[in-house]
Amino acid sequence: MEFEFIKVKPEHFFGFQQEWVSSRHRVSITDPERTVLDMVAHPRLFGTLGTVLETLEAHLEQLSNST
Repeated sequence: MEFEFIKVKPEHFFGFQQEWVSSRHRVSITDPERTVLDMVAHPRLFGTLGTVLETLEAHLEQLSNST
């Protein structure tokens, strides 16, 4: 498994939630809306722009539309 660390400015650090991965460890993961923003901003990390568009189309109804 490969990991890539990406620095994020503090003002861009939003849309994360804490999930327990064991009884002793939590990790931060992005919520669906933040994931879409990351996919659009950095499509190469997710494959191709086509992959991003397919994923967005498949899950569009599940995304929050609150403002």
